[in-house]
Amino acid sequence: MEHKSHRIRIANIPEGKIMYSLTNRVKGIIICFVILTVLALFYKEYVLLVINLLAALYFTFRNAKILIRGYDGFLVITDRDNDEYGDILYNSEISYWEYRIKSNSNQVMFYLADGEKYLLDHDVVISLHDYLSKTMPDKEIKNRKERMEKGV
Repeated sequence: MEHKSHRIRIANIPEGKIMYSLTNRVKGIIICFVILTVLALFYKEYVLLVINLLAALYFTFRNAKILIRGYDGFLVITDRDNDEYGDILYNSEISYWEYRIKSNSNQVMFYLADGEKYLLDHDVVISLHDYLSKTMPDKEIKNRKERMEKGV
């Protein structure tokens, strides 16, 4: 979904305090690799395992990229196909937002002030809901009744 009015080069992101960041690295996997590597270091017969785990850690960190950045006044969503571009959504232009839990993946729907809708349906995790709840708690739509009342 392309929104030209919200399109920005990642290098041109306005300065601000980063309050939230989501990367494509899975922290649990990284922690397991580190623990296994430390344990395997104590046993000399597992040298090949240590080398493989260190290589896996290297490639995990090498290909890491930031998918979503939350600042104190706006949100930047990196384009999945091109790391140099992303979409920027200012808190002031978001009228409402809604966190939707789906069976295959979660979604966030942003209802913008100009009547446009912006659906974020990939890389959505509960920590994004926590960030949005902190920065825009009064703009959250929690159920269908609220959606009907607000006309979105």
